[in-house]
Amino acid sequence: MDQASVCIIGACRDIEPYIHSVLENITTISSWWASSKIVIFENDSKDTTPTLLHDWISLSNNRILVQESNLDAVYPLRTARLAYIRNKLLKYVTPSFDYMLMIDMDDIFNWPVKKESFDSCFSIENWDVITANSNYCKTWHRNGYYDIWALRVPNVIEFDCWAEHHILMHKGYSHEAALQKIGFNHMDYMNTIKVPINVNSAFNGAMICKVSFIKPCCEFIGLEPTHGNGMVCEHVSFQSCLRSHGARIVYNPDFII
Repeated sequence: MDQASVCIIGACRDIEPYIHSVLENITTISSWWASSKIVIFENDSKDTTPTLLHDWISLSNNRILVQESNLDAVYPLRTARLAYIRNKLLKYVTPSFDYMLMIDMDDIFNWPVKKESFDSCFSIENWDVITANSNYCKTWHRNGYYDIWALRVPNVIEFDCWAEHHILMHKGYSHEAALQKIGFNHMDYMNTIKVPINVNSAFNGAMICKVSFIKPCCEFIGLEPTHGNGMVCEHVSFQSCLRSHGARIVYNPDFII
């Protein structure tokens, strides 16, 4: 890392309860690289997030804040909104950088980052994209891996978990039983993984990507009109495009955020 450049990108909204920890983590991570740029997208916050971000951005000339409002009206579906935001952030990831680090700026990133977690990624050979593990997910009240929607592991989970959840409920499963079968069972599986594995897609709150694999055609897509309520995980399309250009995507259980 200390010989490479990185563009760190993240999106946030109403993160006042943990913004200080998140920004401290970003500051720490950026110091590990030879050079860095940090780009944060904020939209429609109702708390003090915008003010705190402006204060933090002003402390360094390698930080950029992008802000838009009323995105809920333009993109009422969350995944479409996230795809729009992530694609906006991608425009700042120019070929002058060696790596892109994309992060989620929520409670997942509220834990103090450890350099050995990031170092573990660079002790692994033959990856072009590397995705994270986590300490704790508040949404699911679970330790470890949580991001099943973005996850595609050959011969393990090759489907959209929420689409499959919908199918199971139509077969008579309760919400809880379907969630256990499709969600928690795969979270438990991921928590048994102790060595890096190849995946077709994953995120789990952080992803390091070699910029050379990010082509103009690679974008985040969060909508599929023929798919249930229309929402799909926006990471899957992006990483599918990366793989079409030869990228090897790896999940690293030691890359803990």
